Amino acid sequence: MPQPRDLVNGVLNFRLGYNLQRPYPGRWTTPIVCGVFVGLTILLAFVNIPLAAYDVVQEFTYTPNDTTNALPFSSLVPSSLRHSAGDFMPQTFKIGDTIQTNLSAFDYQILTAYQNELPSKAVASFPYYNNALSTCDVANLTLSVRKEERASISASIGCWLPIMYTMTMELNHAALKDRTAGFLGAVRALDSLLVDLEYGWSDETVVLSSDVWHGPDTPQNATGMDLSVYPCCVCGGTPSSESNRGSAHSYGEDVIGHLSCDNETAQFSGTYIQVYYANGTYGQLNMVDILPSSSDLQVPANVRLVLENTFQAIYHLIRLDLGIIRENQMYTSAAAYNQSISAVPLFSRFAQINGTAVPATVLSGGIMPRPFDSYANITRQDRATESYLSYGWDEALDVRVPSVIYLRPVFRQKPTASAAASVFVSTFAMVSALWKLFTLIAGGMMSSPATNDSPAVCVHCQNGKKSRFYCLIDPTK
Repeated sequence: MPQPRDLVNGVLNFRLGYNLQRPYPGRWTTPIVCGVFVGLTILLAFVNIPLAAYDVVQEFTYTPNDTTNALPFSSLVPSSLRHSAGDFMPQTFKIGDTIQTNLSAFDYQILTAYQNELPSKAVASFPYYNNALSTCDVANLTLSVRKEERASISASIGCWLPIMYTMTMELNHAALKDRTAGFLGAVRALDSLLVDLEYGWSDETVVLSSDVWHGPDTPQNATGMDLSVYPCCVCGGTPSSESNRGSAHSYGEDVIGHLSCDNETAQFSGTYIQVYYANGTYGQLNMVDILPSSSDLQVPANVRLVLENTFQAIYHLIRLDLGIIRENQMYTSAAAYNQSISAVPLFSRFAQINGTAVPATVLSGGIMPRPFDSYANITRQDRATESYLSYGWDEALDVRVPSVIYLRPVFRQKPTASAAASVFVSTFAMVSALWKLFTLIAGGMMSSPATNDSPAVCVHCQNGKKSRFYCLIDPTK
């Protein structure tokens, strides 16, 4: 049994090959070792292909989260030794930047941003890591209508990833003609419901009473209106109440979490109304309902219906554009659509009195009008069939992100000659290191003191009777 000191001395004094005075005791292992190292060299050559034959380069991309194809033979490399190309560089968004999602229906402008829930921690810019916009939600909606004019829409959207920030969206109905309706088929439904609103508002009369504080001296017909609402679960509270969101609100129009009642038909509570008449304006805050008829403001039932339909259409379209798909999303469910959109009795403009043409939509490829019927009724009837669902949503667009360019590191193969040289050098270095390790271990295992059965010195060489070559053949004779 060799002593530890003998093993150490053997490792330190071992040389590749044995001298003639000390014969090699394990000559039968030579072909085995050669075969092992030849196979190991071939294996290491394949292992070094993904390790040495590729460089990491930066490329521009709009989809930085896409997975790249695995490198050839990368499965041979242990997971602990594999190296990735690295993470992409985030985009920097600044206050005032306008962003658009992939195949977006709207443009969104960044309004505010801050480090946490306190507005006192406002920042001028922040990094964006291609976060899905489904981490945003609608905080407030505003609708502006005027007699014989196209309606205007604006919305405030609160987001909570990667930091707290808010966006605004503004759109005039007439601008829909500049949009491609194919982006989202639901845009055509909004287009038609806005027609209901515009012609319903023009045909009906909303009367502002003279009894209101700071109102007109005599009853006045309203010529226009700005109405602001927020989505709610327990309407009549505040937009920031915890009963309205899945988690607590912060301040103002900034939201954290989606509505906790997303399995029910969306509801809205009024926050502000501005009524325009011939000689002035009248404003009111903190309305519980959406434009209820009262002693102050006499609102026909038809007008309230088209207003509610329009808010439903805007709210669900913005959420659809952000990728927020819930049970009450009316553009992906026939039942939810018919629950969200109310049937509207005919306005005089739709009755084709004296041959007057039925009002047409803004989009050339929009929903076709039907004589003696409103667009709300047309779409409700069409939505009764499941085949109509494909009209509103494309499943390939369920993840919505801003369409901005990123720098992403990716692997690119080196030129063929350079790749071959790199693989050869890496393989040679590994094989050399393994061979050195093998010789040290083998030397320690083979070193042992001489015994009577294993002479330490070749007697033929010692007496000079035989050639040195003869000892290599059989040193015991």
